[in-house]
Amino acid sequence: GQHTASRGPELPEQPAPTDTVLERITQGATTMLPIYFLSEGLRCSSSHPRNWAGVRANCGFRGSGRVYYEARVESAGDDGVARFGWSAAGAALALGTDAFGYGYGGTARKSNSSRYDPYGAVFGPGDCIGCLLDLDTGRVAFTKNGAHQGVAFTLPAPVASPLFPHVCLK
Repeated sequence: GQHTASRGPELPEQPAPTDTVLERITQGATTMLPIYFLSEGLRCSSSHPRNWAGVRANCGFRGSGRVYYEARVESAGDDGVARFGWSAAGAALALGTDAFGYGYGGTARKSNSSRYDPYGAVFGPGDCIGCLLDLDTGRVAFTKNGAHQGVAFTLPAPVASPLFPHVCLK
């Protein structure tokens, strides 16, 4: 199936009252990363009927602080699924299939080392997924339309190797 993702909406300078969860999650963030390179934003798509296609940003993060990015699922074909998260530079592009990638998929599963454990809510077209990396605590968490889905992974802190925003589509 075909699946398309792009950057989420711009974050407001003055958060609305309904943004309190997102504000709490990103409070103290040292970097807000909207993942776009062109003025109209970055768009990822995959049209292969069976294989996953992954892409990793070329800007990684390590040290201290918090990093957050959002991606909006625009469409999905018959069997389209998306996975968003973080990976190390040498990780497989099929996010979550090795020990160096940490993903949250549209089937309400978190993935790492080819383990797919229940996590969060199902997501699909129209949903905005937020990906938070807390470098101080090693926690990786996700949001769906601003609703915190809980901590998905706890990595050894401090995070020594850079982690990169990662999108994987099928």
